[in-house]
Amino acid sequence: MKHFITIMLITLFSFTVVHANELGKTFTIKSKYLNEDRTIVVSLPSNYEDELFYQFPVLYLTDASSQLDHTASMIHYLSDGISPMIVVGIFTPDRWNELKPYTQEKQINPKAENLRKFIVEEVKGFINQNYRTLDYSILAGHSLGGAFAVNAYIQNPEDFDVFFALAPNLAMGSEVMFEQLPEVFSNENQPKIYFQFEGITPFTTPINTYARLTNMLLKYPHLKNTHKVQLFESEDHMTIPHIGLYRGLSEIYRDWFLYIPSILQDKTNIKSHFKGLSERMGYKVKPTEFYFRDLITALISMELLDTAEYAAQIAKETYPASHFSYVLLADVAHARKQLAMEVKYIKKALKFAAHDTELQSKYQKRLASL
Repeated sequence: MKHFITIMLITLFSFTVVHANELGKTFTIKSKYLNEDRTIVVSLPSNYEDELFYQFPVLYLTDASSQLDHTASMIHYLSDGISPMIVVGIFTPDRWNELKPYTQEKQINPKAENLRKFIVEEVKGFINQNYRTLDYSILAGHSLGGAFAVNAYIQNPEDFDVFFALAPNLAMGSEVMFEQLPEVFSNENQPKIYFQFEGITPFTTPINTYARLTNMLLKYPHLKNTHKVQLFESEDHMTIPHIGLYRGLSEIYRDWFLYIPSILQDKTNIKSHFKGLSERMGYKVKPTEFYFRDLITALISMELLDTAEYAAQIAKETYPASHFSYVLLADVAHARKQLAMEVKYIKKALKFAAHDTELQSKYQKRLASL
């Protein structure tokens, strides 16, 4: 069921749908900061259209022309192992001038600053207006885009919850960012930031920068859980954006998936697992409806009906206005041969599926068969 469909709502921003591509839908946004129309691609996880009550974190990615395909497909493939998320690719046709944050005279590059404002205010605004988003966002950039991400962190760390600086060139602007980072590092409340460097390189800059940042962060012990400086000895400049992002996301979303053996040990682990994830992530983490479906189907097949019913009740608590939850309760009632309860829950599902004629027909047929 891997497909990507964009749901557009009314927005305050002026935009035009250009065309759909394999991984998402392409839009142009009229930008007051760039003084032109700029293209973005929005790539949605496979459960976006079907799970109407689920909200998604968003990853914003520079260099969309070269980075979007492998990034979006990887993230969507990993969904459930990590959180499903929306991926937004930002096209930068004048790459050198727009991603280079500083001039050699240590002055802010106005084109890069305008691009940063475009992403933070106009693109994020467009996405939040038109999609079901969580207040949790990630900025990722590679090489020049990595330097751009570091500068975005320096300018305002609160704009994103996570920054990925993938093989960043911090020599930009006569190394002015090294002068600015200590002031930002001294702040107590920090987002996560990953500085990731390649080990296979003919240049000394990546490894020297890795060592320099590592030593710098030793002075700020309060950042040990949020700031990572990583050297991937077996990776080169072109593999870092994929491997580095994969490793970083796997770490941020570690232990995301709750396996059945833990539930069999104690069914209350369902609630405690997602409560623990929520505390660590800083927002309320919900299991997807499809997670509940797969879990409950497996529990019914194992004839663990008490645990299946417990999980179905949590699904209803999590998604009280979803037809999906009541179908799961109906499935448990069917397994228990509780005809009246099954009928009751299918009628509830019919009520909440009023928006979908196909589902209405499906549930009407099931009700008639009962």
